[in-house]
Amino acid sequence: MFENPWVRILYGSSLPGEHENFHLHAWKSLMVVLEPTTYEIGYVGGSLEISAWPRGVYELAGGEYYSCTNVAILPMSVFVLR
Repeated sequence: MFENPWVRILYGSSLPGEHENFHLHAWKSLMVVLEPTTYEIGYVGGSLEISAWPRGVYELAGGEYYSCTNVAILPMSVFVLR
């Protein structure tokens, strides 16, 4: 959506059942959840976590590989600021 040398603003959405393969967020980010959801998050070591994301602003730590699946009944939509 917007990018300059200091900040990048992205918009993302996830449909129910949609899966994201293992990936890495290299930097700390802020995520603004516009439409809440619940995710199943898988980590490289094989552990799973169910995580609810209500509307709000969240700080995301960088540097961890994970995969996620939207297990909610509604789509999720977010802005991510890096």
